[in-house]
Amino acid sequence: MKFPREVAIVVGLTAAFYTFTTYMQAFVRQTSGFSDITTTYIIAASLIFALILQLLYGALSDKAGRKPLLIFFGVAGALLTVPILMTLSHTRSPFIAFLLICGAWVFTAGYTSINAVVKAELFPTNIRATGVAVPYAVTVSIFGGTAPAIALFFKQQGHEQWFYYYLAGVIFCLCWSTQPCATPSISRPCTGTTESSGNSQCCRLDAGSFSDQYLTLWLT
Repeated sequence: MKFPREVAIVVGLTAAFYTFTTYMQAFVRQTSGFSDITTTYIIAASLIFALILQLLYGALSDKAGRKPLLIFFGVAGALLTVPILMTLSHTRSPFIAFLLICGAWVFTAGYTSINAVVKAELFPTNIRATGVAVPYAVTVSIFGGTAPAIALFFKQQGHEQWFYYYLAGVIFCLCWSTQPCATPSISRPCTGTTESSGNSQCCRLDAGSFSDQYLTLWLT
């Protein structure tokens, strides 16, 4: 494989996001014990909050770069995922549940707001679509598709909290895997060239700030 590190980063980023978001609705309904309609309201409200964060974090990445946001997501996610899910499993207040999920989105948005740009920048333009699409699709199937099954298995075994540590471990691995290619070049404006730093290569997007790129991806 010509780009093993870049593929590992795509896998780590995708796994962390889908493991967290795929299972959240089922978790709130089955573990916290909320009704279907209450769960829908909680998740819908938290997603509106998350939508707002995408714009704020995107603007922040234009100023501070994408590396700090990825590090924030990795460190905060690894440290706070278990306490948040532990507390959420015992709460019976819809408002507290909403606040806890929003708290998780505060660090998850460090990934979701910039993931399309970061993944695309990892590969040269001639293999960019394949380089992102293949590990992304495989990881979505493995981690996103199996997250409910893994969580249910742990719950049936009487150790549902093990899933919390599994999730925190996935995010920790993400934090570790992104470091080799999270070079200072990611913090600089795109130039349309491939920049080398040490043993890693980070491919720049063609033009514009994050806001321009994000709007372009969104509209297309």
